[in-house]
Order: sequence, then C-alpha cells, then structure tokens
Amino acid sequence: MSIWGNVRLFRRFWPIQFGILLTFLAVPIWYRFGEAPWGVTPFYFTRFLILIPLTLTVILWFLLGMPGIRRFLEDKLRVILFIALFAYALWSYASGGWAFMRVDQPDLALNISLQFALVVLFCLVIACSQIPPRWVILVLIVGLIWSVAIGGAQVALQRSLGWQHLGEFPLDPALSGISVIQVDDQRWLRPYALLPHPNPLAGFLGVALLALIAPLTDPRPLIRWSAHAILIIGLWGLLLTFSRGAWLALLGAGVFLLPLLWRLDRLRLTFPLIIATMTAVCFFLIYQPLILTRAGIDQEGQPENTELYSIGERALLSQLAVRTIRDYPLVGVGAGNFPWRASYYFYEDRIRLRGNHVHQVWLSVWAETGLIGFILLNIALIAGFESALGQIRLKSKDAIGRAVLLAGVIALTLIGLFDYYPYTLPQFQILWWGLLAVVISPDPEIASPVPA
Repeated sequence: MSIWGNVRLFRRFWPIQFGILLTFLAVPIWYRFGEAPWGVTPFYFTRFLILIPLTLTVILWFLLGMPGIRRFLEDKLRVILFIALFAYALWSYASGGWAFMRVDQPDLALNISLQFALVVLFCLVIACSQIPPRWVILVLIVGLIWSVAIGGAQVALQRSLGWQHLGEFPLDPALSGISVIQVDDQRWLRPYALLPHPNPLAGFLGVALLALIAPLTDPRPLIRWSAHAILIIGLWGLLLTFSRGAWLALLGAGVFLLPLLWRLDRLRLTFPLIIATMTAVCFFLIYQPLILTRAGIDQEGQPENTELYSIGERALLSQLAVRTIRDYPLVGVGAGNFPWRASYYFYEDRIRLRGNHVHQVWLSVWAETGLIGFILLNIALIAGFESALGQIRLKSKDAIGRAVLLAGVIALTLIGLFDYYPYTLPQFQILWWGLLAVVISPDPEIASPVPA
C-alpha cells in the first residue's frame, strides 16, 4: 500500500481505533458509577466505566458510515460468527418469556441479553476497524504492568491501598468473603488489583502474558529485553493470584502457540522459556506452603478444609447444572436465571448454600439458554477460530501478533472450563470476543481476506 493510501486509511479509522484501545485499556478496571451515566435505564451493566468508551466507539462507527463493513463481509466465516453471536443475544432475550424468575425478576434475561448484544456490536466494530494487533498488544501490556503493581502492593501490605475511588475493593483478609489462602490460623490475601476477584485478574494477566510473546521475539534489542523484564514481573503477578484455572489455561494456550512460533523464531523463544521456568521454580520454593494449601493439602499432608469446601461447592453447582439441563434441555431456565434455580434446588434438598453461577461456561450456557443457545455459541467459536487461523496463515507482518492474541482467546476459552467470568462479566466478554475480532479483522496490506 502506498504512503498516501496509509494516510487515508489512518484518517478513516483512527477515531474508532482509539476508542477500541481505550475500551481494552479499561478491561482490568471494575469501576461502576453510583448511578447509570447519561440518564440511561439503570440496568446493572450500564453503570460500568468501560461502557463509556465502548458505547461512544459504536456510535462513532455508525456516524462515520460503518467504515470497513464491505471488507468485513468478504469473509463468510466472519459473517457466520457474528450471525451466531447476534442470534445468541436474541435467543437470550427471548428466554425471558419462559425464564424461571420471569415473574419475580423479569429483568434478568433482558439485562444479560442487552449487555451481550452491545458487546457483540462493539466486536463487530473491531472486526471492521482493521486495527493493528500490535496496538492492542501494547495496551494489554500496559494493563499488565499497572495491574501487577497494584496487586503486588495489595499482597505486600495484605490490605487494600485505599483507592476505592478508582474501583478498588476494600480488602481485609480478616473479613469473611475476601479471597484468601488459609494456612493454619493465618489468612493470606490474594491480589485483586482493580477487579472484583483474584481469578479474573489472573485471567487478564494470562492473556497479557501471551500477548507479551510478540515483543519477546522482536528483532530490536531494546524492545526484546524490556519484554523480558516485564515477563518476570508479569508471571510473578499471575502466580501470586493462585488461580489454578488461569495457570492451566496459560499452559494450554502456550501448547497451542509454541509449535507455531518455534518454527518462526526458536532462538529468541528459548531464553524467555528459561526465564519463565526459573521464575516459576523460584515462586514454588518461596510459596510452597500456600501452593500445597491451594491444592487442598495442609503442611502435614492432610486435606485442607477451606479449599475442599470450595471444590465441593463447585462440584455441587456443576451437578445442579446437569440437573437443570436434564429438566430444561432445549430452552434452559432463562439467561441469568441459573443462580436462582440453583438456590431453589439447594432449598429443596435442604443444603445451606446460596445459588451461584456454575464454574463452567458450557454447562452455564446450556443450563440457561438450552441446547439451542449452546449450539449457537459453539458455532460462533468454531467459525471464529477458522477465520482467525485463515488470517494467520496469510503470513502478513502482523501474523505473530494475531497468533498471540488468538492464544489469549484460547486461554479464556480454557478458563471457561473452570470458571464463569468470561461468560458473565462484561469486561471479559469484551476481552474474549474482542480479541477474536482483532485477529479476524482484515489486514489492510492484503487484498484478499482469505488465503487462496
């Protein structure tokens, strides 16, 4: 593409791309307003800070005439992906008509479906924007640095930093409901940063660490060695969360990514692997008692009650999700209604527990939206992965960037096997589907969106 062509492309897309980057920058921030801004109907999701750049970006895209939509439509897999996602949002909305709590809580399905529809619309904007993956990678790395700094300070002080005006939760390991690891009588606070729980923080850090692989293979020494330093602090921050699901997801996504990048640049990948291994070994030697406790074993080799209780609760919720699927196989109990149905199951079975989301995305999707919703979401994922792999096979200058972002999507998909936040929290819906949209976005340097 000529220099003048690049200038015209930049002038056409830069306001939209700037809004996209601001939205990704707000992903690791949970901040919610006391009231919905702009007089918006006070649905739960409308009070999040991240909604402001997201909504403004979508509005701007429409006002500018939906730039990039024609190029987007050239790839059938991209079209199938978004048809399936919008169909899932519509089906979630329709589920309010038969939802379990349709009388007492009629807005549950409406809130969930509107939130997801807005996220999908934003992802459509991303897929049309031709945003360079390296810009998104830079934003993720910036988020990683300050999230680790805040989370590390919380761990060092064993309390919150007093930044509630930025959305930090008031943290005190002595309080019930705060996520801690208990060794004997000591309660050790896990880091939150500016998110509502250590597990979502771990999910974000895992995705950002995968994105960091791109600058780790950069030919410029300054960028490469800076990335090595960030790798150490970022991996240490992830390990401090003690999130088992995020640890496994990072390994799984790395298994996908390593063979691809190893062929491209094995020399530059060897040293980061050595550094990561040494960091993990040092962490294990320092925090061995906490790691064993997190595995459900105390220092004397006996089962640890707190962790076993958590694992048992998750197992019960999974059983109730299967029971719900058996009772409502085709249409489910309604979007956002499973925690309420679980509460009633617990009451009927005389179990003194409160309902919650099942810690498994696919069980949650099937239980709430039935087999139809389950099929729609899987069609979207399959079409998205196929389109993404097609873009990576083009071997453009952004191929490595697209590959590491796709690895982040895979990591969040794997996290969905152990936790529910990629499915329920708007920040992580944006991260999950938004990164996939970045990967499948047409390359402005290549005329055809699919390989010949």
